[in-house]
Amino acid sequence: MKSHLERAAHYLGVKLKLDLFSAPYPPHGATDGKAAQKAIGQTELSLWEVVFRETFQNSWDARGQGATPSFGFELQTISPQHLEVLSSEVFSEIPAGLIPLKAFLVSDKELPRDQMIIWDSGTRGLGGPMRADVVAGPGQRRDFVDFVFNVGRGIDKAIGGGTYGFGKGVIYAASTLSTCLVYSQTLVDGQINYRFIAISVADPYEFDGRLMTGRHWWGIAKTETNVEAVVGDEARRLAEQLGIDKIPGNSTGTVISILSPRKDSTTETSDLINEVINSAQKWAWPHMIQEVSEEFVSFSFKRDGVVASLTEISDHKDYKHFVSSFVTAYRNKESSTSSIEFPLHIKPVKLRTEPSHTGVLVYNRSIRHPADGVSNLNGTVALMRNPCIVVKYLQVAEPDSNEVLNGVFLASKLADEIFAKSEPVAHNDWALEPQQGTSPKPVRNTIRDIKKVFSTSSGNMRANTKSDPSNIARLSRILGKSLTNSVGKGSETVPTSRGGSGSRPKKLSVQLLPDHNLSRVGNQLVTDFSVKFSIPDSYDLSNDFVRATPRIALEPGHFEEVAAGEEAETYVICWLDGEGAILVEGPELPLGEVLNFEGIKVRLLQPRDLAITVQLKIEVRS
Repeated sequence: MKSHLERAAHYLGVKLKLDLFSAPYPPHGATDGKAAQKAIGQTELSLWEVVFRETFQNSWDARGQGATPSFGFELQTISPQHLEVLSSEVFSEIPAGLIPLKAFLVSDKELPRDQMIIWDSGTRGLGGPMRADVVAGPGQRRDFVDFVFNVGRGIDKAIGGGTYGFGKGVIYAASTLSTCLVYSQTLVDGQINYRFIAISVADPYEFDGRLMTGRHWWGIAKTETNVEAVVGDEARRLAEQLGIDKIPGNSTGTVISILSPRKDSTTETSDLINEVINSAQKWAWPHMIQEVSEEFVSFSFKRDGVVASLTEISDHKDYKHFVSSFVTAYRNKESSTSSIEFPLHIKPVKLRTEPSHTGVLVYNRSIRHPADGVSNLNGTVALMRNPCIVVKYLQVAEPDSNEVLNGVFLASKLADEIFAKSEPVAHNDWALEPQQGTSPKPVRNTIRDIKKVFSTSSGNMRANTKSDPSNIARLSRILGKSLTNSVGKGSETVPTSRGGSGSRPKKLSVQLLPDHNLSRVGNQLVTDFSVKFSIPDSYDLSNDFVRATPRIALEPGHFEEVAAGEEAETYVICWLDGEGAILVEGPELPLGEVLNFEGIKVRLLQPRDLAITVQLKIEVRS
C-alpha cells in the first residue's frame, strides 16, 4: 500500500525526496558502520571475488522452488538522467560524514560515473517486516531487515551458503562512496510488493555533539528515529529511472547497485566485469553445468547492456576437467562404496568418528591433449559443500605438464554443517581442528585422507614422457588403466593369432612391446607403440601384412574396438621405421615391402581422456 506522501507525489507529479536517517550511538552502544566490513578479515581473495561469492551465496539461499534462478552483474555508466534522480530525489540530503558522496553528486557532471549492478530473479526477494524491532508473523521471514538493518546472522536461521551474515558488508567496501541502492520485488499477501532503499555504511563521526555510527538510510520516515523502504509504484519508478529495474515485473528478486565501484591500482573500471566473470567461473562453475539441473543458474554479465562473452565451462582450460568429477560426485555424494566410472575414481571419505561419512572424493587422471593449455589448477581437488560453491582448491600433487589430475570433494549432508562452521567469514577455507586432544577432528582427518589418496596410490606424478618412453606405461598404471593389456600392468605383450617365438622362430609372429612414446606432432597428441617381429628363415612375406586395430579402455582390463569413421576418437595414423620415417600411412603394413624390421612402431592418435591400446593381427592377401 502506498503511503500518503507517495500518493501525493505520484498524482501531483512532484519529485519524491527521500528522508535520511543517520544512526547515532545509543547509550548502550551499537555496531558502527565499518564493523561488517572489518568482519571479513584478511583473505587471499580479491575484493571482487569476495563480492561475487557473498552476493551469489545470498541469492542461492533465496532461490525459489522449481524455476531456474537468474543471477547477473552489469557495469553501467551513470547517465545525466540517473545522476539527476540520485541528486534530487534519493540523496537530496547528505550527512556530514559522507563528503565523497556529495562530491560524487555535485562535481563536474561530465566526469564518468559508474555503478555495478548485481541482481537475481526467481528468488524470494527481501520480504518480511521493514522494521528490525517488529516480530515476524508465523512462517514469515525477516530477509529485508536482516539485509538492510541487521549485522550478523540470527541463531534461528538455518545455515546456508552464508554462515555468519557479515558478508554483506563487502558490498559497501566495494563502493568508493560506501553507498549502495537496494531494490527488491517480493510477495506480500500473494501480491508483488516493490521496495527501494538507499544505504551507506561509512566511518563513525561526530555531529552536533553526538557520536554517529556512520550508518545511514534513505527512505520514507515513519518516525524521527526510523525510516522504511519506499514501496509500491514509486519504488518501481525509482528503479526504472536509475537503470536498476532488472527484475521482470511478474517475478521476485533483488537488485543491488554499488555506486562508484572500487578498483585496485592494476584494474581499470572497464575491466571490472572481466574480473567478476573470472571470479564466477572460478568459484561457481558447478552452477554452470546444465546436466545438474538442480544446481543450474542462468548467469548474465553485461557492460552497459551489452552481454559480455563467457567461455563455456566444458571448454575452459582451467575447469573443464573438473566437470565430470563434479557430476559424478553430485550423484554419489551419499555413497559409501568406492568404485570406478572409467576414467573417474569414486572414493567415499570415511572416518571412525561421527559423522562416519564426511563426503565423496571423485578424481580424474588423464593425458593432456596438446590443444589444451596448461591449467594452474592442475593437481588440485575442489573442496565444496552445499551450495556447491568451491571453497578452495586443495593442492594434492604436482603432475607433469602432459598429465591432467583434477578432483572434487563434495561434503555429505551429515557433515555439511561441520564444514560450514569451520569456514572463516569469507568462506574460502576449512579451518582444521587443533591436532592436540582427543576430541573428534572430522575436518582435519578428511583433508588428511584426501591427500593420502594421492600420496599412496601413485606417488608423485611427474614424468617426462618426451625423454623417457617407459613413462607412458608408468602413466598407464597411475591412471589405473592399461594402454596395452588386460591386466593393467601397462607393459605386457599382445600376441597375434599367428603368435609364437623362440631363438629360431618356426612361425611368423608379431608382438607389442612395453616401450611406448607419447609425443606431440603438429597439433596432435600421438602415442607410438613399439612392435617386435619374429620371422622364420627364408620366409616368403610377399603376401603377408599386419593390421593394427585401435582399442579403447572402458574400465581397467576391458577394451573395445574403435568404430572407424571421421569422428573416431582414435585411429592408426601410420607405421614408422627404426629411424622414425613413415613406412606407410594407415593401419596396414605390407611386410614384403619392409627392408629392416628393427625398431618398427605403429602410431595412433591419443584421445584426451581415454586409455588406448592396439591389437595386431597378421593376415594373408588372397
